[in-house]
Amino acid sequence: MGKSLEFIKERIQSGGTNGMENNKYNKLTEEQTPFEILEESLKLAITGSILCSQTFEYNILNKGTFKVKIVYNPNAEYDYFTMQRCLSDGTYAHLYELMEICVENIINLKTYFKNVTLPKDLSGHTLIYTIGNFVLTSETDKEKFKTEDKPWLDCRFTVMLPIKFEIK
Repeated sequence: MGKSLEFIKERIQSGGTNGMENNKYNKLTEEQTPFEILEESLKLAITGSILCSQTFEYNILNKGTFKVKIVYNPNAEYDYFTMQRCLSDGTYAHLYELMEICVENIINLKTYFKNVTLPKDLSGHTLIYTIGNFVLTSETDKEKFKTEDKPWLDCRFTVMLPIKFEIK
């Protein structure tokens, strides 16, 4: 399907992901293309099987504008990944919500590659996020994930989205 899964596996194994290498994933093998998620939740344009480039323009108070562009390329050379997690009873609908949050974090400028220095003034710049396929994981533990008020929670879902980040 692309390079997303291998990129995520390599990053986790490298140990640079805040302890994610210690998680006990049931499987780390699922990839989900962002087509369905983006089309429905964010109404982005899809042409056949190619996600068209989407650009969002932001106004800076009395200073001009800058843009955020999202491009889909499952074979990009990614810089990092963003992720979301939730506890669940195993209902897969939560995965879709986590995927939406990953993309909304891009649109709302809540994620960027820390090794790229952001200019002090973004006016006239375009932040380009090249995204790959979502990598979906689950962990099951009847004791670890349950809470006192929600003892039926026995699953933790993690959604990861690999990203290449550029500023032009």
